[in-house]
Amino acid sequence: MSLIDSLIDWLEEEFEKNNSDVKFYIDDIPSPDIEGVVLRHDPSQAKVRNYVDGTSLQLNSIGIYSRFSGKEESRVILKKISNALDNLQIDDDSTTYAFDVATQISYAYTDDKGRAIYTFNVNCASTQK
Repeated sequence: MSLIDSLIDWLEEEFEKNNSDVKFYIDDIPSPDIEGVVLRHDPSQAKVRNYVDGTSLQLNSIGIYSRFSGKEESRVILKKISNALDNLQIDDDSTTYAFDVATQISYAYTDDKGRAIYTFNVNCASTQK
């Protein structure tokens, strides 16, 4: 499972626990009429370190964007995500992911439908077992 897939699965479970119906997407929201949160891997920041014991460490940057008609809603949802991800560790069968928030939530732009887009970045160190 990819880093973004694992993170989206975790976020969906967390938001479902709080009875929230936020939709998460990879790279882009599929339609201009849909509101939601996008997670996008930034490959320009990626680094890999391989070790002699066969394990590896990958360092990644993930951009997280929200698009909602209410500016306050957009900020609140990203703040919940930011709080949840800061210093989070997720373990699966083959990888351990450690996250830390890298930037503050900031306004990006308003789309042609008047919806506010906000963003922030998260760093992730993943260790292959």
